[in-house]
Amino acid sequence: TPFNNTFLQLTHGISASLKSEKSATLLGYSRQLNTANKIDAGYGLQRSARTTLIALHRNNINDEFSIEPSIQIQFQKSYRSILPGLKFFKTLPTGNWHIAQVNAGVRLRISDAIIPTIGMQYDQWIGGISYDINLSNLRVASAGRGSLEFYIGTILKKIPAIQPTPYCRPIY
Repeated sequence: TPFNNTFLQLTHGISASLKSEKSATLLGYSRQLNTANKIDAGYGLQRSARTTLIALHRNNINDEFSIEPSIQIQFQKSYRSILPGLKFFKTLPTGNWHIAQVNAGVRLRISDAIIPTIGMQYDQWIGGISYDINLSNLRVASAGRGSLEFYIGTILKKIPAIQPTPYCRPIY
């Protein structure tokens, strides 16, 4: 086809979280590391990098299930998007040493799209699939196809500082 909309997007970010036994709240920031060129009928169009702010609150319903409302605000040049969302998580049995969860949810890009998503976490690795279903007049530009997105990532955990052992010199 004359339209090639497939590209690799690399993103970096940072977040801070506050956890308790029953819930967790996270505030985060991310920014694309690269921009993408879109080729339309021989014309190269540069897409600008996107910045995202996110806030979410996960509440444990019981030992197996949790629910997570969230909101994202995205900035891309002069464009702004607000994406409220809701995810459900199911913890899988793995023993005491690993974390495994599956999740399913939906986000709404206000006045533009609805985005169902499914994913999984195993220890620090996360991945999933989402599909943007266009609701606005932009569906004409994408021939009503929407956008299929895959993601994979890792969660870097805080590494505790190593305390030096006190030096003890025996007295002879």
